[in-house]
Amino acid sequence: MANTLKKGAAQLKGLAGTATAEEKEPTEVQAGKGSDAKSTVLIGAHFPRAVRRSLAQLQADPRNDGKKINDLLAEALNDLFAKYNVPQTANLDKER
Repeated sequence: MANTLKKGAAQLKGLAGTATAEEKEPTEVQAGKGSDAKSTVLIGAHFPRAVRRSLAQLQADPRNDGKKINDLLAEALNDLFAKYNVPQTANLDKER
C-alpha cells in the first residue's frame, strides 16, 4: 500500500510540475495513451436522489449548454482542489 501511495503522490507532483528528477516517471498521458477509456478511472459516491436532480438542473441551465455531467463534475472537483491548494487535475477531453 505504501508503494501505491508513493507512486500516486509522485504522479500528482509530475502533473503539477513540482516533481524532482528522481520522482518523475512517465504517466499514462505522457506515455501517449491520451484520454481513452483505459486511462480513466471511476470515482463515485452515493448521494440522495435530489443530488442527481440538481445536477440535471445545472446541465439544463443555458449557461452550461453542451456540457455533460462529467464536465460539471470535473469543474466541481477542480474547485474543490483549488480550495485545498492541490493540483487541479480533473481535466476532460474537449473533443468528446
